[in-house]
Amino acid sequence: MTPGQIQAFLLVALIVLIMGGINYVNFVSARALSRVKEVGIRKVNGAGRADIFRQFMGESVVYAFLALAAAAVLVAALGLPVLRRLTGLSLDPGALDIGPLALTMIGITLATGLLTGIYPALLLSSVPSSFALKNAGRHNRPSAARLRRLLIGVQIFGSTLLII
Repeated sequence: MTPGQIQAFLLVALIVLIMGGINYVNFVSARALSRVKEVGIRKVNGAGRADIFRQFMGESVVYAFLALAAAAVLVAALGLPVLRRLTGLSLDPGALDIGPLALTMIGITLATGLLTGIYPALLLSSVPSSFALKNAGRHNRPSAARLRRLLIGVQIFGSTLLII
């Protein structure tokens, strides 16, 4: 493979990662409406805004690492055999220096988990407990809807770019 091909594959991987992150943010912020009551109950029981923020950031990071584990299994089981067949190269995972690769993957996963968790964590931790308990399920900010529409537009652009 030439360096240009490797860079093209890295660009495609980056676009797919960004689209996946946007999809996660859209999903979690849309699902946040169903978790408003949970947040209100936690706040009434003494949890502060920082506690709620940490909970949702932690969930985001855990989901990112679960996705990394699933991706590693899929690459080992399906990706490498298909890549060997397509390229005709004998790709031996044992020839890789696993240490730096593992650290890079862990760093990218941690950064992805933190970046995708910021908006949903801020959204849910900012809901006042009285409002959350009175109006659970009816909390819908126009700014949140605008952000979701913007993120969907970015996903459509990314999909178009990948198709091209």
